[in-house]
Amino acid sequence: MVINFKNPIVKNFGANVFGIVINLFNQIILVPFFLRYWGTDLYSDWLVISAFSTFLLMTDLGLNTVISNQFSLEYSRGNISMCTKLLLNNIFFIISIGIIILSSIIISARFVDISKFFDLHVLESDIALKIILALSLMVFLNMLNGSLNAIYRARSLASRGVIFDNLTRLIEVMILFTGIVAKWNILFIVWIYVIPKFVLLFLKYADAQKFFKFKIKFYNNLDLSLLKQFVKPSIFFMSFPVGNAIIIQGYTLLVNKFFGASDLVLFTTTRTMVNFIKTAMGSIATAVWPEFTLAFGKKDYSKVRKIHRLSVAISFTIAILISIFLIFFGEWIYTIWTNGAIVFDRKLMLAFILVLITNNFWYSSSVTLMATNNHLRLGLYYILTSILAIGIARSIVQFNSLIYLVLSLLIMDTILSIYTINASLKLTQDSFSRIYKDITQIIKAKYANCCSFNR
Repeated sequence: MVINFKNPIVKNFGANVFGIVINLFNQIILVPFFLRYWGTDLYSDWLVISAFSTFLLMTDLGLNTVISNQFSLEYSRGNISMCTKLLLNNIFFIISIGIIILSSIIISARFVDISKFFDLHVLESDIALKIILALSLMVFLNMLNGSLNAIYRARSLASRGVIFDNLTRLIEVMILFTGIVAKWNILFIVWIYVIPKFVLLFLKYADAQKFFKFKIKFYNNLDLSLLKQFVKPSIFFMSFPVGNAIIIQGYTLLVNKFFGASDLVLFTTTRTMVNFIKTAMGSIATAVWPEFTLAFGKKDYSKVRKIHRLSVAISFTIAILISIFLIFFGEWIYTIWTNGAIVFDRKLMLAFILVLITNNFWYSSSVTLMATNNHLRLGLYYILTSILAIGIARSIVQFNSLIYLVLSLLIMDTILSIYTINASLKLTQDSFSRIYKDITQIIKAKYANCCSFNR
C-alpha cells in the first residue's frame, strides 16, 4: 500500500508525532538537567507552580474544542457568517476569562502568602507570584492560539496549525534548556519563556487570514445565547479529564495505601511504559478528527464510514504491534529506563496491555462522537464507569494483587466499548453486517484479480 503524504490525515498524524517527540524531550530528557542545575527543592517548586498553571487549562470548559467542531461543521455547510460569530465569541470568552483569572491571582496574592499556600521550598512569595502570572498568561495565550486552529481544521489544514504550535513548543523547550544550563535567573527564564507564545499569536493571526478573512471586531458579533448553546457540550468534554484524574489518581492512592511505596513505583512506572500504546492511539484519533468533522458536516456518509473504519483498523493494528514489541522487549526497556532499581513484573505489564487493547475498542471509535459534539452521553458514562472501576478496585484490594487491581479496569472499558461502538455505527449510518459485506466484497475482488493474474 502506497502512503499518500499529501493526504490531510497523514499530515495530521505526522504533525502529532512531532509533538510527541517534543513532549518526550521536555518530560524525560530535561529532568536530569533540572535536578543538576536547579536542585530538588527549586525543581519541586517549579513542578508545583507548573501544575497550578496547567490546571487553568480547564477554565475554558472545553469550549475551544466544541466551537472548533462547530466552526468546521458550519464552514462545510457554507455558513461563513456563523463561523465568524463562533470564532469571535470564543476569542472574547477566552480574553474575558483570562482577565478575570489573572486579576484574581493578583488580588489573592495580597491576602495569601503564596509560598506557604503552595508549600514552596525556596521560592519567595513575590517571585512565585510573578512566575505564576507568567505561566498563567501562557495558558491563555495558548487558548487564543488554539481558537485560531479552528480555521485550519475547517480548511483541511489542521497539520499546519499543529506544526506552528509544535515549533513554538520546541523553541520554549530550548529556551528553558538554555536558561537552566546557563544558570539564568528563574524570573528572566520565565518571561523569555512567554515570548514565543506572543509571537505565535500574531503570526498565526496573519497566516490564518489567508484562509479565512476576519477582523477582531466584537461589536455586533457578540452573542451570549450562542455561547450558552455550547455550554452543555463543553462541560461534558470536561468529563474526560475528570474521569482520567479519577482513574489515574484514584488507583495511585489505592496502591499507595494498601500496597506500599515499592509497589506504587512498580505500578506507576509499568503503567507509564505501557501507556505509550495510548499515546499512539491518541495521535491517530487527533489526526482523523478534523477530516471526520468536515465529512460529517457535508453529510458525506461514505467518507465518514471510511474514515471511521480506517482509523479503528489502524489504531487496533498499531496497538497490537506495540503490545507484541513490549512483550518481547518490555523487560529490557524497563530495566534500562529504571536503571535496574525496580524488579520488572511481566504479568503486571501483560495486565496493563490487555486493559489498553480493550480500551482501544471504544477509544478509537469515540472520535466519531467527540468530533461532532455528540459526546454528552459518552462523557456521562465515562465518569460513572470511572467511579465504578475505583469501587471495584477498592473491593478487591483484599486479594493483595496488583494484577487483579489493573484488570478491574476491564469492566469500565467493556461497558464503554458496547455503548461507543454501537453509537458510532448509528452516527455513521453503518452496521456490522454492512462492514462484513464490504470486507467480503473486497476479498472476493482481490481473489478474482489474483486468479486472473495467475491465468
